[in-house]
Amino acid sequence: FFSMPCGGHARGPHGYPHPRRLCLPVVRAALLAAVAISVDAGHLAAFARGSFVGLRSAASLPASKRGLRAPRQADIEDSAWGFEAILQEQYEEISHLDDLGIGESKFFEPRGFNTQQWRDHASITRFLRDIPGLFFGITTGRVLPIISLCGIFASFVELYSYFAARRAELPEVQLPAAPFEFSAPLLGLLLVFRTNSSYLRFTASSFAVQRITGELTSLVRQLLTWSDGEKQRTSDVDRIIELVVQYHCWLFTCYLVPQDVQPEGRRALAALNERLGRPHNKPLTTALIHTLISWEISQLPHLTVFQRKDMDQCLLVGVTRDLARCEQLLRTPIPLAYTRSLLRFLWLWLTLLPFSLVKTFTDFDKGTWWEGQPLYIVPLVTCFIALLFLSLEDIAVQIEEPFFLQRKQLRRLAEWFKQDAEEMRNTVLHLEATKRQQEA
Repeated sequence: FFSMPCGGHARGPHGYPHPRRLCLPVVRAALLAAVAISVDAGHLAAFARGSFVGLRSAASLPASKRGLRAPRQADIEDSAWGFEAILQEQYEEISHLDDLGIGESKFFEPRGFNTQQWRDHASITRFLRDIPGLFFGITTGRVLPIISLCGIFASFVELYSYFAARRAELPEVQLPAAPFEFSAPLLGLLLVFRTNSSYLRFTASSFAVQRITGELTSLVRQLLTWSDGEKQRTSDVDRIIELVVQYHCWLFTCYLVPQDVQPEGRRALAALNERLGRPHNKPLTTALIHTLISWEISQLPHLTVFQRKDMDQCLLVGVTRDLARCEQLLRTPIPLAYTRSLLRFLWLWLTLLPFSLVKTFTDFDKGTWWEGQPLYIVPLVTCFIALLFLSLEDIAVQIEEPFFLQRKQLRRLAEWFKQDAEEMRNTVLHLEATKRQQEA
């Protein structure tokens, strides 16, 4: 296919290359661009599968399993892949704020994979499992209106060319294939850079939120276990731990996802404002909470000066650094000049593509039952190429806003952190009771 010659040999009735000599340069260029994209798009497969694969959502699990934590409490029997879930995603309720990442965020609901889920995730059957998403996936649904417009426009271009070839008074409007053949690899590289930049933002956000959770977990552990060896732990420690839990919940359900504030985030905001002596609904900053926690820690009588300093360093140095990274991701998108220029170039390329495909497929139907009929192949090829490029661009847009995409996972992390804090507190109480019994 790629070695077929082009040029002015064996011309058809309109002066275009005969199909035996036709190399279809535009389609070849599009395929080359697809190959270039696929080199860097492998790491996007997980997010595409969030659109194309219907993982079992928390709502579909039995009530006794909905709150379980994976992987510690994951049940292999409840992790089976269901075909009914593949079609379920197309009926997912659209948020009144924005539908960005709704399908993709489903991937993170059971993110704590157990052994069986990892085997299913890497199974060879994924190639068949993902096919329905090509037609019913959320990403496909998001770009479908634009693809439809491209197909309708290509149909009008092809229909005009059909009549122009049979009426001498109508001028033929066609473009050479060379500009599209040369620019398609460039378009593919631009999409690669775009998706890679968005993916780097996503990985940075995931790393930052996990570090924040780990550092606040260490703070809770230190509050429960550290002492000067002489004084007993007071009830103020429990108040500080509750403050840290509320702070973590506010961060992950309100502060990092202002587009989708949850009721638990509003309750945490009200509780934190009450501790600070402020109106319940007044906006907060992380610096105020850090100041409050540092003050509370400095008042604990059972800690040494060095222990208080270590806790303060853990909070102010570690959490503040990671929050600065989150702030940068939350407030600063990929430079708009780059994203808008890419979108304009892509839109212009897809709009002009049918004028070249009409010339490319002029003699496509010669000697077949399709001869003399309108060339429906032109809008079909246009829609296929548009689906390829627009889907990747749309995935890049969705993962560019990582916290909103991971909002369900952030809510689950907040729940897990609260459970961890309670379990750590109960563990320390049990150890203290056991020690007193041994001493008695």
